[in-house]
Amino acid sequence: MRTIHATLDPVFCLCQAAGWLCCIVGLLPGLASGQEPMRDAIAVVNRQALSTDTIECERVPLGEPDDYKPCIALLPSGELLLTAFHPYEKKGGKVFEQNLLFRSKDGGKTWSKPQKLDLLGREPYLTVLKDGTVFMTGHLLAQDIRNKHGYTQPYFVWRSKDGGKTWDKSQKCEPKDFKSQYGFFGGETWLWQARSGKIWALVRVDSNELPIKGRPIKSKNDQSDHFILFSSADGGRTFDRIRDFGDYGEMYMSIVRLQDKRLLLTFTVRDLNPPLGVRALPGEETKDGFTFDFSKDRVLLDTKTGSRFQGGGFGPTVQLKDGTLVTSYSYRGKDDKTHLEVVRWKLPAAR
Repeated sequence: MRTIHATLDPVFCLCQAAGWLCCIVGLLPGLASGQEPMRDAIAVVNRQALSTDTIECERVPLGEPDDYKPCIALLPSGELLLTAFHPYEKKGGKVFEQNLLFRSKDGGKTWSKPQKLDLLGREPYLTVLKDGTVFMTGHLLAQDIRNKHGYTQPYFVWRSKDGGKTWDKSQKCEPKDFKSQYGFFGGETWLWQARSGKIWALVRVDSNELPIKGRPIKSKNDQSDHFILFSSADGGRTFDRIRDFGDYGEMYMSIVRLQDKRLLLTFTVRDLNPPLGVRALPGEETKDGFTFDFSKDRVLLDTKTGSRFQGGGFGPTVQLKDGTLVTSYSYRGKDDKTHLEVVRWKLPAAR
């Protein structure tokens, strides 16, 4: 599980009370990895609002086999950062999970070799403030050899009014009419602020604990989790459950505002509806929120995992000054190992 946060005022973050939240400064450059972009095409399924069925793209592999779940972020300078982690199995069912940092100065065409970060945890996720401050969130598994507590830490709300220099840890995030058996609001939550000031939380939930209304299922594992929309009108102190968002097995959701005023939702299909992998949907912004239609204009950014178990994530998207979109993802290859890639592409114009 991981948490992420949006750039709100004041800075607002769902994070781990006993885990870690790191402000990264003085990041070291690495040597160029030398991997070149590969030309490819992206399919659009059930096209209705977009102007074309296929999108030209460039795919750039990076890292090494078993690197997993990349997160990409754009600095104000135009430089790209990408985090991921590499799991190492240890004796007695223990693990050691190494956080990694890659950098690109040419819009994702080439990447540095990974810098091994001396930070606890796994599934590192990046947020960049307007002034260039970089935050990373993550969590430490109970079985990690560096975990001295013996359990995976719970989540609370931290707030900062000074760009992350100091944090108020006194407030909890209280979703109305929902109390998870796992003791947290949302293990994976994307926060997004509407123009009206309303805060939206795209929250991953256990499908057995809180099924889609009218469509309950018996899920065997967390690959069939889904997302629910919650909203807050009081600065994130309380959240109301609004509606289901997406289908079973669709997770790792994120939203980016595009230069042409459209929105782009990026998410990962992890189960039930192969081919598995990262998807994108165009959407529209409203005064109080957003609209997306999951039934049409599905952009199949990555389908390499196919029907194999897991492999996909995280898949956030950033937009460069020239309009190019860069999406990160991992997939499970025929060697049964996970691999990292980014795809450079542009969303077609509306019809």
